[in-house]
Amino acid sequence: MKAACLHADAVLDWTDGVGVDVVIDNVGGSVSVFEDKLRALRLGGVFVNFGLVGGMKATLDFRNLFFRQHQLRGSFMGGMEELKRGLAWLAEGKIRAFVDRTYPVSEAAKAHRYIDSRVVRGKVVLIP
Repeated sequence: MKAACLHADAVLDWTDGVGVDVVIDNVGGSVSVFEDKLRALRLGGVFVNFGLVGGMKATLDFRNLFFRQHQLRGSFMGGMEELKRGLAWLAEGKIRAFVDRTYPVSEAAKAHRYIDSRVVRGKVVLIP
């Protein structure tokens, strides 16, 4: 399921207005993107960030954090055991990556421009 790649309105529609338990953010970014991700969380939901390529600053309306009982977490990812477990889950088909686009290596500059456009909704893969 690629719900994590959708905007809050689509997530809320998909969950009948409830929101999701966890939003995992590997990009960071602008205030509007941050607020949209928080809006997709259910009451008491958890927001986890482990990447900042989209930017390092955002503002937070603490009233929403308080009234919606959200938890914010930062993470440096995990250790080797978590990586092995995740790779096993991939191999077993329990989870899968959502590939947004693929580009031949010869079009790497085009792939970077696409990433810079900040409309990416999954992985961007360079194919040798």
